[in-house]
Amino acid sequence: MNYLSESEKILILIGPSAVGKSTIINSLYNYNLIDVTPIWTTRAKRTNEYTNTPEHKFVSDLEFDQLKVNNYFLETVSHFGLQRYGVSKIISPRQNHLPTIILRADYVSLFQKHYANTVVYQIECSYQDAKNRLIKRELSKNEIDARMKEFNKELKLGSKIADSIFMNIDIDQTINEIRGCLVKDFKIK
Repeated sequence: MNYLSESEKILILIGPSAVGKSTIINSLYNYNLIDVTPIWTTRAKRTNEYTNTPEHKFVSDLEFDQLKVNNYFLETVSHFGLQRYGVSKIISPRQNHLPTIILRADYVSLFQKHYANTVVYQIECSYQDAKNRLIKRELSKNEIDARMKEFNKELKLGSKIADSIFMNIDIDQTINEIRGCLVKDFKIK
């Protein structure tokens, strides 16, 4: 597998839980604009989530530990209790595709220790819209409360580090706005 050099430009998508990051990533991926390096995670797959989503690789705790022991990850973190996440080296994208990764705002600086040439897009929505989306995911009340507790803090931090911010009121409009910014920020056609 070929990996991106540390000097090449990478798109980082950030935003609190349930703002639409995965939907946007999947759409941009289906438009053949981006290639996504997945985040490895021990969290359970959501009922509406495919096993082979471009943004996540779901593994058991044992598999995660083995990858970590073998120095596969650049960085690992725990979030929302027992869920662990690992970031590997960025996979070189196909020709005319942008290398992309989804991160939480508080982990961007960890990632930038390895890849400093980044463009950060923050996705936002209202607190209530995010909460409604989490409820639709059939998460436990404790998990919804934990994620929503972090919502405003993540928005604030993300707004400080984002190069562009997109309010996700209408998903199709948001995707089109992002596509326009990709042309400007990455000089794509």
